[in-house]
Amino acid sequence: MFKDLFSSLKAHEYWTYSVWLKFGLTYRKTSIGPLWLVASPAVFVGFLGYLFSQVNGRELSVFVPHLAIGYVTWTLIYTALNASPTIFTKKRSEILQGQMRLTDLVLADIFQTLLTYLHQMLVVVVVFIYFGLVPDLYALVSLIGLFFILLNSVWVYLAFGMIGARFRDLDELISAGVRLGFFITPIIWMPVNGQGGVLGAFLILNPIYHFLEIVRAPLLGNPIAPTTWAIVIAFTLVGYAVAAFIYRRTSRLVPLWV
Repeated sequence: MFKDLFSSLKAHEYWTYSVWLKFGLTYRKTSIGPLWLVASPAVFVGFLGYLFSQVNGRELSVFVPHLAIGYVTWTLIYTALNASPTIFTKKRSEILQGQMRLTDLVLADIFQTLLTYLHQMLVVVVVFIYFGLVPDLYALVSLIGLFFILLNSVWVYLAFGMIGARFRDLDELISAGVRLGFFITPIIWMPVNGQGGVLGAFLILNPIYHFLEIVRAPLLGNPIAPTTWAIVIAFTLVGYAVAAFIYRRTSRLVPLWV
């Protein structure tokens, strides 16, 4: 797996160019182009930010930035989880041509998702300007968090993609789990410091929360708990070990399954 992955990274011209071309073809006849990607999170944050700030009993200047960063970053995580079980079945023609590695397809999809995320971060920029929030140098730690999300997206796509090619029910299971994950992750609600009980257990056991937090906390000037870093790093190492095992055993069978 790692050999193919490094080869795909070296020969990045194909999958980066194909994504740029797809972006250009998709938005070439629209009035505002890729800025349409900003419309959905802008409406969500703009209209629901006020409502949920009242539900949570928080000031707008506190809750709306929390919601904006959380929702945009959640979209990045959600896209990887939701698309991974069907990535290879949807790319059947490219796989059967035999000219592309599975890792090429994965990196192309991740790059497209990253471009969408960068466009949607304009919503966060506008929110910060509106409320007069000025991030300090500590906010750069969020780039490390973004790197970890992208790094984990690779093994998620590979592992779930190969399993999903063999067992098509995985797509439905992931979709159901992701919908639940949105509500148990602090996006439209805010956790209380020192949260205990059942809700506190959900936060500790919810990996999506930890990946989201390593991006959001630095931008808001909040510290990242050592537990969060430990879970993210452990999740990354275990995930790659599992994905490498699955890749070694099943990658050659994917063309037969799709």
